[in-house]
Amino acid sequence: MQICDRQLAGLNRRSVLEKRKADLALNAKEFAVGAGMSYSAARDLFRQPGFPLVKNVVFWSDFELWRRSRIVASPHAAEPTNGTTPARPKPLQGLPARAQRILSEARK
Repeated sequence: MQICDRQLAGLNRRSVLEKRKADLALNAKEFAVGAGMSYSAARDLFRQPGFPLVKNVVFWSDFELWRRSRIVASPHAAEPTNGTTPARPKPLQGLPARAQRILSEARK
C-alpha cells in the first residue's frame, strides 16, 4: 500500500511497523505511518496535554497506555462482578442527545 501524504512519502511502512512492534522510539512521521494517520494529525496528537512524548519521540507502548487512559468507560464496565453494590452510573450531562438516549436505553 502506497503512502499518499507527501510528508510521509519517503518512509518505508514495513520498517516503521517493525519499529512499532519492537517498541522502539518513533518520531512524528514514523508514528503517523504506524498509526495510519496523516502527519498533521500525528503532530496534533504530539501536542496533546499528557501525550507520552520524550524528546520528540514516542514509544508505541506508552502511546497505547495513554490512549487507553483517555477512553471513557462504558456504562457496563462499572458493574461489579463480585456481588457488591453496583457503582453509581455517571451522569449523561454534556453528552450529545443521541448518546444520552442510547445510554439511557442501555441502562433499562
